[in-house]
Amino acid sequence: MKKFNLMSLDDGRFFSIKFRKADGSIRKMLARRGVKRNLQGNPRYNPNDHNIFIVWSVNDEAYRSIRVDRVFEVKANGVTYSKLGTYA
Repeated sequence: MKKFNLMSLDDGRFFSIKFRKADGSIRKMLARRGVKRNLQGNPRYNPNDHNIFIVWSVNDEAYRSIRVDRVFEVKANGVTYSKLGTYA
């Protein structure tokens, strides 16, 4: 199986992502990367340094931060990638 890189989703296409939240519950989200809507100021930290993936949640209409190691499924371009993180 080809290795999947989450950072390759920067082209603004929609994808679904399934991950374990900090409280232990599982969340499935329809999201996009590369959205420039509602940006405010400069970030206080670099998300890449903290292994965080920032997406635009379509349903919530807000930015969401996801720890990369908690992601266990991504569906993008009609292909499902499973068991990506350590929480599979």
